[in-house]
Amino acid sequence: MNEVFKEVNIMDRVVKFLKDEDGAFAVEYALIAVLIGVAIIGGAPTLSASLSGIFRYVDTKVAESIPKII
Repeated sequence: MNEVFKEVNIMDRVVKFLKDEDGAFAVEYALIAVLIGVAIIGGAPTLSASLSGIFRYVDTKVAESIPKII
């Protein structure tokens, strides 16, 4: 008699596991994080080039404003 209850209990657990959607949210958040990472990696070269230009401009202006000692 206990074997029948164990079998039903296992089947109930399997069905409950398959219907459980709590893990779906974790997968969705992981996919969103991956997409954000891909966007950051894709935009990094453009941002890097822009920042390099800005720093070069600032460096030039600072160097021009410092009086020449020699």
